[in-house]
Amino acid sequence: MKEILKKIKFNSVGVQVAIITGIFAIIVASIYVVNSRTTIYKQNNTLSDKVTKQNDEILKLEKEILKKNDEIQRLETLLTPFRTIALEKYTGTEEEALQKLKDHINALEKKTIMIENKMLPRTISSLQIQSIGNQLKPIKNIKVKFVIMSSDSEIEDLKNQFKQIFAIAEWEVIKVEYAMAIPFKGLTIFTSDRPANDAVKTLYLALKTIGIEPEVTQDESLTKGLISIKIGSK
Repeated sequence: MKEILKKIKFNSVGVQVAIITGIFAIIVASIYVVNSRTTIYKQNNTLSDKVTKQNDEILKLEKEILKKNDEIQRLETLLTPFRTIALEKYTGTEEEALQKLKDHINALEKKTIMIENKMLPRTISSLQIQSIGNQLKPIKNIKVKFVIMSSDSEIEDLKNQFKQIFAIAEWEVIKVEYAMAIPFKGLTIFTSDRPANDAVKTLYLALKTIGIEPEVTQDESLTKGLISIKIGSK
C-alpha cells in the first residue's frame, strides 16, 4: 500500500511538474506571440507611413504634371500665331522658321533700344554727379571751358550737371562759349596732351561707365591743365 501511495505521490509530483512546465511553455509562447504581434504591428505602421508618404508624393507629382501640362498648353496657344507668321514668312522646317523669326525680333528690339537711347536726353543723376566728382577730386589744378550749342535745353541741363561735377572735384570752370552759327553733334573732350592726361582719362572712363561716351581729341592750342568740353546736340 505504501508503495502504491509513493507511486501516486510521485506521479502527482510529475504531473505538477509537467503542468508547470506546460504553463511556462505557454507563457513563453504567449510572450513570443505578443512580441511578434507588436513587431508586426510596428512594421505595418512603418510600411503604412511609407505608403502614405509615397501616395502623397505621387499626388504631388500628379498635380505638378497637370500644372506643367496646363503651362505647356498655354504656351502652345501663345505660340500658335508666331508659328503661323514664321511658316508664312520663312522657309525651312517649323523649328528653323521660328528661329529666323526669333532672330528678326531680336534685331528689331536692338534697333528699338538704339532709337530710344537717341531720343532720351543725356543726363547725369545726383548720385552719379557725386561719384564722378569724387573720382576727379584727387587730380588738382585743372581748369575747364565749355563750348556748347545754344537754344537747346538738353545741352544746357548737361552743361549744368558737368558744372556740379567740377564743383565737387574743385576744378575751375573759367569760360562758357556759345556756338551760334555752326551746329554740331555729340560730346567731345579736348586736351593739349597726347596721350590724354590723367584728368581726361578719369573723366572719360567715369562718363563711359554711366553710358555717356565722349570723343577725346587733341587741341594743341590749349594750355597745360586746361581741358575743353564741347557739347553738341544728341
